[in-house]
Amino acid sequence: MHEENIQVYVSNNCTESNKLIHLLEELGVKHERKNVTENKDYMRELQQQKIYATPVAMVNNKKVLGYQKSRLMDILRHYV
Repeated sequence: MHEENIQVYVSNNCTESNKLIHLLEELGVKHERKNVTENKDYMRELQQQKIYATPVAMVNNKKVLGYQKSRLMDILRHYV
């Protein structure tokens, strides 16, 4: 899978964001990490899609809001 296919929006001091990153690293899934705490442009990207919280994983055009391990695993199995 190409890194640009998965974008992960996270924020600092967020337990769910940390869990999501840990899961992707554990699975060896390459991803682009976008930290909304450190770069406000990333938060604006989310807000344009009417999303106001992290984490968010975008796998191609599929969005997974929050830490939903089973849903994310189901989507990822088609790509990894």
